[in-house]
Amino acid sequence: MLKSKFQNKAYIVLCLTILVLALLAYFISSAIQKRSIDLDGIIDIGAFILAGAFLLFSELRRRIVSVSIDHQSISYTNYAGLGKRRYHWWYELDGYILTKVSMQESSYEYISLIREGKTLFRIVEFYHDNYEEIKLALESQTKCIEERETNLLDELLEVISS
Repeated sequence: MLKSKFQNKAYIVLCLTILVLALLAYFISSAIQKRSIDLDGIIDIGAFILAGAFLLFSELRRRIVSVSIDHQSISYTNYAGLGKRRYHWWYELDGYILTKVSMQESSYEYISLIREGKTLFRIVEFYHDNYEEIKLALESQTKCIEERETNLLDELLEVISS
């Protein structure tokens, strides 16, 4: 059985998410204790709500997933391995989409596993140490439906729209 291994970047995002949510709780509790809130407080709370939502629902839920692969199935756990484990038989999957993301001086890729035309989760090179090994295992078990190229701005717009 092949299991994904996170890079340190994934743990940094997890810690950052916890920090952002802790600061959000602090700002809200401070406002409740004062029984009033000024414009700066509203801006602080709003910024931390947006940052926390982005980190939780974009990065931790969809991109930082723990994956296990065997000959019959693939399983994954969202939220850096802290969520509920979900299992899928290989025959249930439509395949995968390989996306290459270009940035100014570098690039990375990710694999989106597709079932019934919808993305189940993504395996992101940026967060996984053994991405190439996972990619080879996926190639041997399911088919590539499509290869795409995109940029970081398009990725951010997709996060906002989903």
